Amino acid sequence: MNVGKFAKYFRDFEVHEDDAFLEIPCIDVKARTYPVEVFYLEDVCEGLELGESYANSAMQEPQKPTLTAERRKVLVEWIIKCHSMKPYTEAFLVFLPGIAIIAELVIDNVL
Repeated sequence: MNVGKFAKYFRDFEVHEDDAFLEIPCIDVKARTYPVEVFYLEDVCEGLELGESYANSAMQEPQKPTLTAERRKVLVEWIIKCHSMKPYTEAFLVFLPGIAIIAELVIDNVL
């Protein structure tokens, strides 16, 4: 993230009563960063060693913002595989593309 550009963006919208721009302070907080592994659907299909026809059906675009049955199955299998491969002291995050898909998985008792 470009902190200067971010601060300038918000500074352009903040003005004092005398029409002078506010100076947005930038604070540098030292923090630990953790390595992040990103897996796309193609990576997941390959990692699960899915057959070509099943992988192709899982990778087809759905008609609406939802998970197809194939994608849901692949996602759950991948989460279980990742969970079983990590020591209990480590965690992992799964980011899903929108509240509709999260709600769908919660309603279906997948999450």
